[in-house]
Amino acid sequence: MGETKCSYIINHGVAPYFDHILKELDDKMREEFGPEGKIHGNTGVCDLHVVHGAIKTGLYSFSWDLQTFLCDIYFIYNELPARHADFTSVTGRKVFPLKYCTTRWLENVPCLERALLLFDDSKKIMENSKAVKAKTVLNVRDQTKDKFMKCKLAFFKSLSNDCEPFLKKYQT
Repeated sequence: MGETKCSYIINHGVAPYFDHILKELDDKMREEFGPEGKIHGNTGVCDLHVVHGAIKTGLYSFSWDLQTFLCDIYFIYNELPARHADFTSVTGRKVFPLKYCTTRWLENVPCLERALLLFDDSKKIMENSKAVKAKTVLNVRDQTKDKFMKCKLAFFKSLSNDCEPFLKKYQT
């Protein structure tokens, strides 16, 4: 079963069913043992997780592979000293990509803004790094060749910006 189907089943199929089973178990425990028989609180379905899961599923359905790009661009320019030095000397910039959070999809607005800011500089560096065989560099090089990658990043940023007020209001 594909990741998209699994994510949908978990968010919309299994979680409500699981909550229903736990409620029935609670009721039976209370019948058997009285008020002390309660084993858990009402878990419900967390709307924040549903929203994050929906965004993740939607973006995966496009096959844009933004997550890989954002993780790789961070790794290349922050974790590899030679690439860090290349980036600074070629671009003259002192700002680098920010770390992408793979579990909180909608809280990556700063990461996306930075990726958009540094995209053209990264593309220039990737065009000049022909001999490199590292998978992360090859991924970023391929993705910076995509004419629509900046549009994809901007779309994801716009979507995240639209959902952020909801997340801030209901997040504990």
